[in-house]
Amino acid sequence: MRKAIEAVKKKELTVSSATKMFNVPRTTLRRRLKVAANGDVDQAAKKGLGRFKSVFTAEQEKDLMDHLLHLESMMFGLSLRDLQKLAFEFAERNNIDHPFCKQSKLAGQAWAQGFFERNPQITLRTPEATSAARAAGFNRVTVGAFFDNLESVLDKHKLGPTKIYNVDETAFCTVSTKQGKVVAQKGKKQVGQLTSAERGTLVTGVMCFSAAGHYVPPAVIFPRRRSRQQLEKGLPPGYLALYHPSGWMQMDLFIEWLKHFIACTHPSKDDPVLLILDGHTSHTKSIEAIELCREAGVVMLTIPPHTSHRLQPLDRTLMLPLSTYFGEQQRTWLRNNPGKVITLYEMGELIGAAYTRAATMTSAVKGFAVTGIYPTSRHVFGDDDFMAAQTTERPAPQVPDHAEQNTTAGCNQDQASDTGEAVEASQVRPVGIEAALEQEAVEPVEQTEEPVTEPVEEPKSLYSPPAAIIPLPQVDQNSNIRKKGRKKGKTCVLTDSPYKNELEEDIRNRTKTRQSAGDKKNTVRKAPRPNSESLAGCSTSQKRTTDGEEPKKKRKARKSAK
Repeated sequence: MRKAIEAVKKKELTVSSATKMFNVPRTTLRRRLKVAANGDVDQAAKKGLGRFKSVFTAEQEKDLMDHLLHLESMMFGLSLRDLQKLAFEFAERNNIDHPFCKQSKLAGQAWAQGFFERNPQITLRTPEATSAARAAGFNRVTVGAFFDNLESVLDKHKLGPTKIYNVDETAFCTVSTKQGKVVAQKGKKQVGQLTSAERGTLVTGVMCFSAAGHYVPPAVIFPRRRSRQQLEKGLPPGYLALYHPSGWMQMDLFIEWLKHFIACTHPSKDDPVLLILDGHTSHTKSIEAIELCREAGVVMLTIPPHTSHRLQPLDRTLMLPLSTYFGEQQRTWLRNNPGKVITLYEMGELIGAAYTRAATMTSAVKGFAVTGIYPTSRHVFGDDDFMAAQTTERPAPQVPDHAEQNTTAGCNQDQASDTGEAVEASQVRPVGIEAALEQEAVEPVEQTEEPVTEPVEEPKSLYSPPAAIIPLPQVDQNSNIRKKGRKKGKTCVLTDSPYKNELEEDIRNRTKTRQSAGDKKNTVRKAPRPNSESLAGCSTSQKRTTDGEEPKKKRKARKSAK
């Protein structure tokens, strides 16, 4: 159509000739030529929708789509109803003629369906719940600090993939927390799945693998005080069974696991291994565990808090398939054992079967690759990965300009006093780029005889972008909100002397605080109770008020006399 319009407009062909040559309808070509008479060939050649017209232009829809994707990358994605509200408000603010309902103030379902068809790169998806701490914790500063520590350890000890390990805990429950999809009748209101009970019992599994695909046999923590061989039936070969009433990892249990890890990996001071783990208290607050690793040749490196969903290799590639396979084993067991329920005595077989399927070399190697740990690459995370942290980002504190000028002036005056020259304060200028800019601003400008004309103000654009309707979320930069509580964790090498000395000092301070608190409780005691000699000659009421209460025998005697 464009070529036919241009040929007729340049008088190279007639309408009939262009119709035959370019195979376009004659009436359509004549109608398009009327539009092209104003010089807008692009608008004339654009394919329309007949009597229907698009509400927004291609540029406006692109602005809508970019804003939607930006909000989603910051973990504030809009729902379908929010998109309809945004489209209506976008058309209203920009005075765009639209067929949307003004009572509900929503764009129609037909428009939304067409919007998704015209932009196939976006769709409706179910988001994964992510805490605000994870969104704010995964930022460039903390991730950069982790890779700084990682690179320094790898360069210092010359560690390869066979010497880099990652450990993490995961939970197994006797009742499946997430049900998979099953075949059911279409339109049925409720589809059920059999489980062992309403609430289950928790068992903790400790998983560990290396960047070369080597797996350390897992450890399983059962919620029991004493060991029982019946609970360990079916666990993978070389397993370590631990017992604690809570079923969670504790400091003493972590020390037992470290001994198990050292026996499986055989590190030494001349040939150390790197163990990457999260900053849980059971990992980082035990002096005995740190000393054990220092003597055995194990270097422990913690990841920053709230970043395990991105920087933990086990979380990236192993934990999800392990949980999926464990749920499948639970459903299979219930189907093969009707009338029975899953207890702790069946957990060993279920965990062993799921672990055997999930623990593959591909999962281990890929886990370290996608996190950038090995091969080491801090650029594995792009700008989109840090987009969610921009909501809580704050600018670095800046020194006021007058403070910089005063400091620089003082330095220049000191230098002048050393050389014996007097420098006036008005002659002192900052050093560097700011000085050059200030010097350019101070330099006199030659006056010209031409009259100064006032600039003509251009008319302001009335276009209101989608970001003006639903702005990007950002924390108030002027607020100074600080959470009270324990000290915030950070990435560090636990086996280094600075951290060990700091932990020992912290333990000593806490011990002194507890002792001082105990001394205060011992000094505050109740006054001694008065004896019978001190109350001799006192009346009954005085004894009652002094002693607090009459003796039981006297009270009974007085009641019987009455």
